Amino acid sequence: MTGDSVHAGMLSPLTDQAELVSAWRQTLDDHESPFLSELAETHVSWILLTREKAYKIKKALKLDFLDFSDLSSRRFYCEEEIRLNKRTAPGIYQEVVAIGGSIAAPRINAEPVLEYAVQMKRFPRENEMSRMLHDGRLEAGHIDSLAEKVADFHQRLPPLEMEGEYGTYDFIHLGLRNNYAELRALFSLPGMERELPRLIALQTLHFAVLEEKKHLIDERHANGFIRECHGDLHMGNIVMLDDEAIPFDSIEFAPDFRCVDVMCDLAFAFTDLLHFGRPDYAWRLLNRYLEETGDYQGACLLDIYGASHALVRAKVTALRCLQITEEDERDTCLEESREYLDLAYRMLEDRNAGLMITCGLPGAGK
Repeated sequence: MTGDSVHAGMLSPLTDQAELVSAWRQTLDDHESPFLSELAETHVSWILLTREKAYKIKKALKLDFLDFSDLSSRRFYCEEEIRLNKRTAPGIYQEVVAIGGSIAAPRINAEPVLEYAVQMKRFPRENEMSRMLHDGRLEAGHIDSLAEKVADFHQRLPPLEMEGEYGTYDFIHLGLRNNYAELRALFSLPGMERELPRLIALQTLHFAVLEEKKHLIDERHANGFIRECHGDLHMGNIVMLDDEAIPFDSIEFAPDFRCVDVMCDLAFAFTDLLHFGRPDYAWRLLNRYLEETGDYQGACLLDIYGASHALVRAKVTALRCLQITEEDERDTCLEESREYLDLAYRMLEDRNAGLMITCGLPGAGK
């Protein structure tokens, strides 16, 4: 790349970026003919899909949790995305490419540089674990592959050497407090108030369990279990390729999301499997992971981290409810948010283990 030729601020408005993406899509269509490219859009990026590749362009946004507002920051986070995802998906993530020329006629590696994109190898989306789960195609062997992959990934990660609060009790407590404040504001809005008592009960339980685990959380922080993990390891960010589970789309824009206890990272997939009605797969994932890592101590924190992930999903879903105008769709969305709150409550409430021992002669009907 020709970083010295970057004209910072040349393409900061979203309207200019959208024009560039549209023109580049046409260029790709002409080059790939007769195959037509596809364009996917999220709230923070555009993804252009060709026959064999995918190009992700970050939107020129500045939000509470990310800052892609200038060209240099977008280049940096493209490079971070490559660095982080090559750890688990080296066959998918290839390089950062510069897009230059003009907005009307953009080309890769042309001058002046207008934008940067993450170049990836395209994979069949039907192989994403979330889709396989939805279609009933996910099997026990896929779960074993995922557990082994994540265990190997976590064990190869060095403990964080930076001074900081990541993974401490105080850091987790603050994040939890902020999430509950946001959710209480959401569920105080007209039409959503019915969930507020349940949320308040969940908050009380959540902080009580967190307090019980304070010593263990800080002990694991001191013993090196806080590492630069994936940060968003749910079923939609895992794909099966050549019979191997491949995590992708690691969080690049916020280190506090990915610098977590390894058990917090695993809890994303564990919680997702519970939400999709496969507790058998959730426990199989945990059991296989523990066999590989021996981190039985970490399993004691799965309730805290899993409930926290469910809480975030409840918040995201509740926010989506506010953007829906159709009453039936809004009710469905609100029900999903309610399900995540219920899941968080169950994970925190169902914590008591028991041991039953029987004795007597063989064949006595014990």
